[in-house]
Amino acid sequence: MTNFENQLRDDLHAAADGVEIHVDPDAVAAAHARAARRSAIGWGALAALVAAVVVGWVATAWNPPTDRAVPDPLQTPVDTASPAPSPTPSTPTPATTSAPTATPGADATTPALVYAVVDTEIGPRLVRETRWVPAATPARGALEAMLAGPLDPDHHSAWPRNTRVLGIADHGDEITVDLSAEALRAAVGAEAESLMVQQLVWTVTEALNPDARVLLRVDGAVPSWGHQEWSEPVARADADAVRLFVGIDTPSEGDAVDSPVTVRGEAWVFEANLLYTVTDAAGAVVADGYATTQDGTTFAPYAFDLDLTPGTYTVTVREDDASDGEGRAPFSESRTFRVR
Repeated sequence: MTNFENQLRDDLHAAADGVEIHVDPDAVAAAHARAARRSAIGWGALAALVAAVVVGWVATAWNPPTDRAVPDPLQTPVDTASPAPSPTPSTPTPATTSAPTATPGADATTPALVYAVVDTEIGPRLVRETRWVPAATPARGALEAMLAGPLDPDHHSAWPRNTRVLGIADHGDEITVDLSAEALRAAVGAEAESLMVQQLVWTVTEALNPDARVLLRVDGAVPSWGHQEWSEPVARADADAVRLFVGIDTPSEGDAVDSPVTVRGEAWVFEANLLYTVTDAAGAVVADGYATTQDGTTFAPYAFDLDLTPGTYTVTVREDDASDGEGRAPFSESRTFRVR
């Protein structure tokens, strides 16, 4: 160390020896408390921020945002291993003489109106049948019943019977239906293809929302076959353009019922007058008459009762021929049933 540095050190020590420092214990304690609070607030804020981030991540991971394209839980896709609908229609649940109601219990069922096709002299038309389907998944049940084929031997369907329902998503004003690839194997003409589309649309919307449009997918892709291309949702065609003007909802084909038998359905007939005839197993007429629909200017419900003894019968409803033979043949529809 140089002489200058030694001198500087001695001068500093001398100056320090002349300084008195007074320490206030209370002030020191207060300063420590303030520092501790500042530290606690800082670490607390940091901990809260970290906790919020973690909680938000967990909530997102376990509760992802709802996607409207995800099928309704009541209409979730079936397992690909699920069996295809049986090509032979099952025996219908016996109807009662009152309006159909849902069956209670764990395996509850509900009536669904399922559309099929009938041939007429002016071309094919849609008709409907009442089928009992699972109450928890009525749209899927109705569609599977449609694909399985109609009960009435006078009715038919162009949809291949081994087609499976892969999923149904109900978005309120739009319904997405996903079918298996077997759906593309239908081989019919342009007119039948158009009615085939409407058969599906009327069946699905009947179960969910008559005003909705239906978007079809086959194995998740936009289908295209024959003259049809279904890239956009399809709405119901006008009823008078596709439906048979008379129909029977109950009894269903082959039902076993008690007397009196209530015949119910929907019809659009001249001046609201609907004619009916009942024949026995030998073809003899045992009853005839007319019923009145609730509205003669559109499709409207009707009902009438039949007092019959035990046996097998066929009821036929038909339009009145307002043209007196000058126009087309009146539309008619029939059901065969058994009275217990």
